[in-house]
Amino acid sequence: MDALREAIKLCEKLDKSNINTSCLFGMGYAYALLGKHKEAIEQLNHILIIADKLNNNDMEAGVFNILSQCYSYIGEFHRAIDCENKFIIIAKKYSQVELKAISLNNLGKYHNCIGYYRIAINYLTKSLSLAQKIGNQECVASALSNLGDSYYHLGELQKSREYHQQSLAIEEKIGNHIGAALSSGGLANTYHELGQNHQAIDQFHKLLNVANKMQHSQGKVNSLLGLGNVYFDLRDYEKAVNYYQNCLEIARKVEDAQGEADSLIGFANVYFARKEYKQAIYYNKQSLIILQKICDRKGLCIAIGNLGSAYSSLGESKLAINYYQKSLTIAREIGDCIKQGKYLHNLGLILLSSNQLTEAEANLSEAIQIWENIRL
Repeated sequence: MDALREAIKLCEKLDKSNINTSCLFGMGYAYALLGKHKEAIEQLNHILIIADKLNNNDMEAGVFNILSQCYSYIGEFHRAIDCENKFIIIAKKYSQVELKAISLNNLGKYHNCIGYYRIAINYLTKSLSLAQKIGNQECVASALSNLGDSYYHLGELQKSREYHQQSLAIEEKIGNHIGAALSSGGLANTYHELGQNHQAIDQFHKLLNVANKMQHSQGKVNSLLGLGNVYFDLRDYEKAVNYYQNCLEIARKVEDAQGEADSLIGFANVYFARKEYKQAIYYNKQSLIILQKICDRKGLCIAIGNLGSAYSSLGESKLAINYYQKSLTIAREIGDCIKQGKYLHNLGLILLSSNQLTEAEANLSEAIQIWENIRL
C-alpha cells in the first residue's frame, strides 16, 4: 500500500500537459486498490475522454472494467452495470471470450445487488458456461458463488449452499485465498438463514481473518456485518452492536454505501429488540435514504418492513399495514420468498388484531404455504 501511495505522488509530479495516459491509468488503478473509489473514478473518466479521441478500444475496455468495480463499491450499481455493458460490447467486438465471461459474471453480481435475482441468474449461467468452456477456474468459482447469492436471496437455501460449496472447493484448489474467503462468507450467510449459527460464525471468521490479512475492505464489511447478524439472532446484542459499529466505521471510511446501510439496519434491529421503537424507526429511516439512492430493492424491502414492525409495536396499525404492504410488494417483485412469508405473516397478525378476519386468514394461509415450499 505504501508503494501505491508513492506511485500516486510520483504521477502527480509529472507534467500533466503531456497527458501521460499510462500514468493517469496507473493513478486510477492505484486509487481503486487503496479504496479511494471517488478519486479513482475521477482519474478514469479523464482517461475515457482521451481514449475516445484516440479511438483506443483496449484502453476504453480497461477503464470500463475498473470503473464498473469502483461504482459498485460506492453503491452506484446502475452506473456499474452501464460500464460493464460498454465493456462487454468491446469484448464481443474482439471475440474476447474470457473477457465476456468475466463481464457477464460482474453483471450478474451487480444485478444481485439491486434485487434482480432472476436476471442475475441468467447472466451468471451464461458466464459459468463460457468460463467452464475455456477453463477459467477463477471465473467459474466466482460465478458459482454469485449464483449461490442469487438463490440465497430467492430463499432456495439448499441450492445456495451447494453453489457456495462448489465455489469454495475450486477457490481452495487454485489457491485463491480471498476468493475462498468470500465464498466462505456466502456459505456463512446460507448457514445463518438455515439456523446453523455455529457453522455460520466459523465461516465468517475465516473470511474476516483473510480480509484483515489482505486488507480487503469488502471482506471485512461482509464478515463483520454477518457476525453482527448472527449474534443478533443469538440475542447477544452487545456483541452484535460491536460488530455493526466496526462494520459501519469501515464502510464509511471506504465509501461502501451498501455496507453503511446494512449496518444501520443492524442497529435498528437491536433497538427494536430492546423495545426502543423510536430509535429503531430513526435508524431504519437513515438506511432508507442510502438504499433509495443506490436502488437496493432487497435493502428497501427489509427497512420498510422493519418500519412496519416498529409502528405496529407503537400501536399505529394503519401506518404498520401501509409499510408491510409496501415491503410485501417489493418482496414479490424481487422474488424473495422468505420476506414474502414474513410480511404476509406480519400483515395477517395485525389484520387479525384489527378484526379483519377474512383478510387475515388469507395472508396467514399464504405465508404458511410459502414457508412449507421453502421448508423453513
